[in-house]
Amino acid sequence: MDIRLTPSARKEVNEVADFYEANRPGLGTEFTDEFDLVYERIKLHPHAGTPFRNTYRQQLLNRFPYTVYYSISENEIVIFAVAHQHRKPGYWSGRVKESEGVYVSETNYGWPVTFEQVEEAQLRDMLKATPAQRLAMAEELMKFVNLAHSAETVKK
Repeated sequence: MDIRLTPSARKEVNEVADFYEANRPGLGTEFTDEFDLVYERIKLHPHAGTPFRNTYRQQLLNRFPYTVYYSISENEIVIFAVAHQHRKPGYWSGRVKESEGVYVSETNYGWPVTFEQVEEAQLRDMLKATPAQRLAMAEELMKFVNLAHSAETVKK
């Protein structure tokens, strides 16, 4: 099965490596080595990643506070983000169609999952999260609820 990074995910890897390298020589290389291990693990065992929002999967880097978000199709694995774990959750969700050359902004209501699926996945994730992560997830969920409500109001 083929695996690839979206341009945005590739840019994130490079920016993070540059940041770590600027802070301590050699640390950027250690980050890319760690990312390469996760990349190979995803390539060999794509379904081993933790399900995320019923559509995606995630793998954590061991030494660095980053998570790799990806999707699996019949013939391809696409990595959408290499996200810092303290950054706003789901900020990368607009990249889902990036691999097809189409950017989907947060104001587009053609979400790839239903509200119920997101709510269920969020609740499952919240049970495993730290208090700070729970707060961030709750804020993201409220944003989604408000967005869904706005879309519903516009349709009427």
